[in-house]
Amino acid sequence: MATRWALAPLSCVKRLQMTKAQTTAYLFFHCNLAFSSIAEEQRAEVIDRCYIPMLGIAQEYGIPLGVECTGWTLEEIARLRPQWLDRFSTLCAQGLAECIGSGYTQLIGPLVPSDVNCNNQRLGQRAYEHLLGQQPAIALINEQAYSSGILEHYVDHGYASILMEWDNPALAHPSWQSELRYAPQKVLDHQGRPLDLVWVQSVVFQHLQRLVHEDLELDAYLNCLKRHVGPSSRAICLYGNDAEVFNFRPGRFETEAAITLGEWQRMAQALCAVRDALGWRFCLPSQVTALNLPHAGHVLQLESSAQPVIVKKQPKYNLLRWAVTGRGDLDINTRCHRILHAMRAGVPDDADWRALCCLWASDFRTHITEQRWNRYAAALADMENKWQVSPPDNSSLLTGQTAALTMPRWIDAATPHVAARLNPRKGLAVQALSFPSLGSAPVLGTISHGDFEDIAHAADFFTGHVVLEAQGERKRTDLATVTPEMTETEQYISYSAAIPNFFCPMEKAVRLSKQRPEFSIAYRFGWQSLPVCSIRLLHLTLLPEAYDVSTLFFATHNGGSGWERFALTSPVNHTAPVSFLVSASHALGMTSGLLRIGDARHWLEVKTDLAQTALVGMIVHQPVGASWLTRVILSYREIDDTAKPNALVPPSTVTVTVAAHSKEMAADAIC
Repeated sequence: MATRWALAPLSCVKRLQMTKAQTTAYLFFHCNLAFSSIAEEQRAEVIDRCYIPMLGIAQEYGIPLGVECTGWTLEEIARLRPQWLDRFSTLCAQGLAECIGSGYTQLIGPLVPSDVNCNNQRLGQRAYEHLLGQQPAIALINEQAYSSGILEHYVDHGYASILMEWDNPALAHPSWQSELRYAPQKVLDHQGRPLDLVWVQSVVFQHLQRLVHEDLELDAYLNCLKRHVGPSSRAICLYGNDAEVFNFRPGRFETEAAITLGEWQRMAQALCAVRDALGWRFCLPSQVTALNLPHAGHVLQLESSAQPVIVKKQPKYNLLRWAVTGRGDLDINTRCHRILHAMRAGVPDDADWRALCCLWASDFRTHITEQRWNRYAAALADMENKWQVSPPDNSSLLTGQTAALTMPRWIDAATPHVAARLNPRKGLAVQALSFPSLGSAPVLGTISHGDFEDIAHAADFFTGHVVLEAQGERKRTDLATVTPEMTETEQYISYSAAIPNFFCPMEKAVRLSKQRPEFSIAYRFGWQSLPVCSIRLLHLTLLPEAYDVSTLFFATHNGGSGWERFALTSPVNHTAPVSFLVSASHALGMTSGLLRIGDARHWLEVKTDLAQTALVGMIVHQPVGASWLTRVILSYREIDDTAKPNALVPPSTVTVTVAAHSKEMAADAIC
C-alpha cells in the first residue's frame, strides 16, 4: 500500500566526508507487554505489529540490535507467540541481536526495598535462562530511574554493564566534558564494584522516532546525526526507547501520531541510510565497551544532592510519578510494603516473589486502563489475603487522653532525653526542640518571620505541620489554634489535638520519649475523597546556629542495602514545581524508611514505617543572605499528568519519629 512518506534514494544523499575516525551506532528496543495503556487483549497484536517486524531489521538488513524486556514479558510472548522466541534466539546466535536485561518486572528500583530489587533481578535472570538459554550481561535501568544504591543488584546477578541516559546526569554535572557521552564510562556500587556504563541520548532517539512518524525528513535527520561526528572515534545510541510506538499506538495521548503502514520499513531504511550514506558501522550495545574509544573508562557519579534519583527525559518524569501520584500510588505502595513485611516473617517461595514484583511494577502507577486497574486491585487483595495482612490501626489519636489543658501561649515539655516548646496557636507546630545528648541549644524548630533579612524569606518556617495545595484552590494547613490534651505514661509525654478547618477531619499528636533521644509526630486524616493535590508533611526545619554548614549532609536508601550520602554544598530544592501540572521535581525513595540529616558533629534520623504509609522524602537547602534554610519534607501526595482523584483512599495515619545521634553514638554516623 502506498504511503505519504518515502525516503530519498541513497544516491541522492550526500555522503559524509569520512576521516580516520569511525562513528559506531547501536540501538535497542524496549519491549513491555505490561505497558500501562495496552489492554490485555491487545498483547498478541503488539507482538505481531511491533516485535516481529522489529526482528526483521536485523534479519533482513543485517543491522544488529538489542531487545530489552522483562522476564514477565518473555513469558507472555512464550504464551502468545512462542515462535518469536525461536527467531530471536537464532538471531542472537548469529550475532545480529542480543537480549538486554531488565528484571522479572519493570519496577522502579529506587522506590522499592533492597530485597525486592534483589529478587526481581534474580527471577529475571532465571526467566532469561529458561526461555532463551542465556543470561544477559547488559541491562537497562528500568525507566532510567537510577540511584547508586540499586547498582549492587546488577553486579550481584552477573551484569557487566548498564544502559543509562546521558542527558539528565550531564545536566546535573556541567563540569563533564561533552566527549564523555560518546564512549562507555564506569559507575561503582556502594562496595566499590564497577559496572560499565553505556549511554542512551534521549534527544537522539527522539529524532529517529520523529522521522519514522513522518515529523522529520531523512535529510534533516542525517544532518542531525552529522553534528555528532567528531575528530576521534565515537559511539552513539540511535534508538533506545519503546518498540510499541511503531505500527501501534497505545492510545494514551490525543497528540499521538496517526498510524501509517510501513513504519518499521521506514525505520529500516533510515538505519540503512546511516550505514550506507554516512558510513557509520553498527554494533550491539554490549559491544560498545570493547571498541577502545578515546575518553572512555572514567568513573562517574551520576547522582547529586539536587538530583539524587535520576529519571529519563523531561523533568515531569521523576520519582514522584510512581510514588505518590496516579490513581492511588500511595495506597498500593503501602500495601505492597505490608505484604513484604508479612513475607519477611514467613517462608515465601519464588511464586510469591514474582507476584510481589508484579504488584510493584511501574505500569500500574501511571496511565493504567480501567480494566487492568480493577484486575490489579483484585490481585493485590488476593496477596493480602494469602499473607494475612492486617488492616492498619486507624483509631483516633485522641483516645484515652486526659482532660484538655488550659490554653497556654506555649507548651513547654521535657523528659530526660528531649525538650520541646510547642505552639498551640499553630496546630502544635514545634517552636524549638533540643536533645540533652547534643547539648542544651535547640537543633530544630521554627525560623520566625523576620529572622531572615531576605524579603523573599520573610515568613515563618515551621516544623511539624501539613500543607495541602489543590489546583485552583487556596492553600490549606493545620496551622490553626487548637485545644490540646496531654497524657503521660512510663514511655512518653504526648500532646494531641483535633485540627479545625482542614480539608478533612484531622488529628495530630506530638510525643516526647522518656527512654531515648527522640520525638514523634502522628497525623490522622479522615478522608472521604481526595482531590488532585499535593500534600506535604513534617517540614523539619533545622536551626542554622546548631550546625556547621560546611559539613552538612543527608543520607538515605534508594533501593539498595547501603546508605547513599549527599553533601549539602550547593542549593537543593526537591519541592520545586516543574510546571502548573507537575508539583515537584525530585524525591528520595527512603526505601528503608530512614533519612539522616546533620553535620560532622551530630545528626538527626527521620524514621517512618513504610508499611503504615509509604511516604517519600524531599530536601530543601538554600542560602539566605549570610545564613541558610534547610528542611526535610515528606510527601504524601503530588500532582502530575497521571494524578487522578483517588479510586483508593490513601492510608489515614502517618507517624514520623525523629531521633538524635552524635558522631560517637554510631560508627556509620557519616555513612
